[in-house]
Amino acid sequence: MIGRMLFEQGRMELRLTLRRGEAVLLTLIVPVSLLLFFGATKLFDIELEFLVPGLLTLSVISSALVALAIATGFERKYMVLKRLGATPLPRWVLFAGKAVATLFLEILQLLIILGAAVLILDYRPSVSWWALTLAVVLGTCAFGGIAFLLSGTLRAEATLAVVNGLFVAFFGLGGVMFAIENLPRPLAAVADILPAAGLSEAFRWATGYSDSVGHGVWVLMFWAVVAPMLAVRLFSWEEK
Repeated sequence: MIGRMLFEQGRMELRLTLRRGEAVLLTLIVPVSLLLFFGATKLFDIELEFLVPGLLTLSVISSALVALAIATGFERKYMVLKRLGATPLPRWVLFAGKAVATLFLEILQLLIILGAAVLILDYRPSVSWWALTLAVVLGTCAFGGIAFLLSGTLRAEATLAVVNGLFVAFFGLGGVMFAIENLPRPLAAVADILPAAGLSEAFRWATGYSDSVGHGVWVLMFWAVVAPMLAVRLFSWEEK
């Protein structure tokens, strides 16, 4: 019974996400457009083997942080969450359904990006599928936790502003397109404690660009544990 409820909730959340034009643009179109543009033009001399894992990171951030936080924040603002919480649907199933929908969307993103890179740009990764799965799960927990934390404590408009700001910050400081070691030292120090840099590192390890992982993955694991815990503790079902 619970499994069926979780499946239906996840399917509904995914359908709602795919119906939002801005979510489709951000999660499906922007990353693959960046891939094709920079992969084909070789602008800034970015290696394809470096670029693809970075855009996988950007895809997870766009789905698990930006799209999830904005949707949840406005559902909270318009009392949708409060009404759903009053139904027989367990509250944890509601959030689990959002997480399941996010995971399905990320899988779709990864397939599109990897498929485009392989078929169009002749990308030949040495993929460790268990490492890739681990990176996706950790990234979803970390950025999904941040999304629920922000959307459950801030007003919807503030959530919208903050997550868009974080998206830009993570794009610049997350090792998405430019190596962190090439950043100025103060910015590199900030980047080293962000989950985006750890996720980029994990994806580069999973796709064979690097042979091992460093402290960035431990930082990602920290965020993957702490952010959901804070979200569970501080989430409010309605704006105050």
